[in-house]
Amino acid sequence: EHSASTAQKRFSVFHYNVLADQYGSNLQPWFLMGAEPPVSNEERKHMHEQFYARDSDGRLLNKGWPNWSADTLGPERMAQVEAYDVENFSWEGRSEKLRAKIATVRSDVLTLVECDHYQDFWSSTLDELGFDSVWQKRPRDSSTDGCCIAWRKDTFELAGSSSVSFGNSLDGAHDRVCLFSLLRWKRDPEQTMIVATTHLARNPEDKRMAWARGYQYASIFKKMQEFSAQHDATASPTILTGDLNCGDVHELAGVTYALLAFTASPVHPLLWTVEDVPSPVTTVTDARDLRIDYILYQSSQLRLLDTKPLPILDHVIPCREHPSDHLPLQASFTMKSDWMRHEESARKWVQCISEDSTLLRPLSAEAVQRAFSYFDQDGNGRITLEDLERGCVRLGIAIKDAECDVIMNMCAEHEPVSVVC
Repeated sequence: EHSASTAQKRFSVFHYNVLADQYGSNLQPWFLMGAEPPVSNEERKHMHEQFYARDSDGRLLNKGWPNWSADTLGPERMAQVEAYDVENFSWEGRSEKLRAKIATVRSDVLTLVECDHYQDFWSSTLDELGFDSVWQKRPRDSSTDGCCIAWRKDTFELAGSSSVSFGNSLDGAHDRVCLFSLLRWKRDPEQTMIVATTHLARNPEDKRMAWARGYQYASIFKKMQEFSAQHDATASPTILTGDLNCGDVHELAGVTYALLAFTASPVHPLLWTVEDVPSPVTTVTDARDLRIDYILYQSSQLRLLDTKPLPILDHVIPCREHPSDHLPLQASFTMKSDWMRHEESARKWVQCISEDSTLLRPLSAEAVQRAFSYFDQDGNGRITLEDLERGCVRLGIAIKDAECDVIMNMCAEHEPVSVVC
């Protein structure tokens, strides 16, 4: 268990999909900004088909700009698209804007995805701004981007790092990666925190990709459990950030639950207590207007204090002000004290056995043990009716007689008491 000082620890997290230089071109069918009139859905669909068209040998038929777009856009609109590309997509201009944006960040931890130019830009830039960092490239040979985790040098030190790569299925070619870091507070070396960041399979509009992202999400939690156990950090608070390419993280978790039910593999407890930092839309282009970027946190260990409001955009990005096609997220947290965690577990346990329960997620074994300890005030391994009633009064819960009977019958059947929801 953590010390009482845990409750005093506050920190903030900044997450950003920075739009890799490798993919930062307006001359792609999913961008094409600046054309007047704007590209219609029908035009974009046709250009997508032309972009991916192949001959019988698998060779692209219309490789390279403007071969796949010329018959749709025409010279004037193509020139407009090219001008927007030079002004808002070039790495030379965007890199300076990205540096300026990061320089204003006052967060303790940064996570960056779609991050290329790590060796020749990000590593030195973060170092100059007071951050140490680690980076992991995507496994695909043709990709130059990856995931980066950075932390303030005067606050944290790195206690361990690892990664896991995955494809769209168990036997699929590995194309994506999740990076893990175990950070230790310099002023309290016994206190650690796990930070992970990832970028899941693309095309959030394609519902057929939901299972692929669910598989990738499950892979992350399995590896997270291995990583935390390896570093004796299973009780460390955990943060997961990323471009998850889905509009509903709870839907993603539902797919993950279904997949894990078949494998019975141990997973990190974050999966059962995960909450997401609320935000509006995080990416706005001519092709989409979605929320797909997330900061997820372990609600059993952490309490969300504040979030930085995002602008409500009425125009596409990237643009002069915003150097990526995504908006950054920022949130601050505090670690819960041991008593807060016991009280919360007790409250959820009572909800779990309630006949009116709407609790959707199971309690972990650790949470059940904390709940039992909350009611077992004298530590004798038993919960009496008086213990239960006093505990519920402290929680402000009016428990029904029938529910009391259910709990007491459970207690009477076990020597010593072992409660399972």
